[in-house]
Amino acid sequence: MPDPVSLLEKGMDLSAKETRLILRAFWVVLVTCSFLWMLGMFSWMGVPGPFVMAGELDGKLENAASKRISALEGKVDGTNGMLRQFMAQSKGREIRDQLRKVCTMREEAQFVALNEKERLQDEYVGLTGLRYSEPPCEQLR
Repeated sequence: MPDPVSLLEKGMDLSAKETRLILRAFWVVLVTCSFLWMLGMFSWMGVPGPFVMAGELDGKLENAASKRISALEGKVDGTNGMLRQFMAQSKGREIRDQLRKVCTMREEAQFVALNEKERLQDEYVGLTGLRYSEPPCEQLR
């Protein structure tokens, strides 16, 4: 089977020198067009270049970063809520212990214990926004 170059030479009645010139010109045009395509010079025709534009990359990175940040903020909020709940339970136990002491103490020592109980109540209010409901002394014994 004859090669395409010999068919071109016979069909167009070209000499070997003219064939080499045509092939060289075709090669130069092909390489030049590929460089222009890589530089994005054909985008006005709707043929985008092979590389990502800087604006496209920034938008994708910002979206990915904001998704990660919002996920981390959700985890932090959940952890803070659990920590607040744990601290409120701990303060509630302290208040209950202090009330038990108040119920069993004598008159002069009750004043010091009541001050400590009020301080604990203030901390509990700071954590939960509500006062700890104090049970009567009969339930604490």
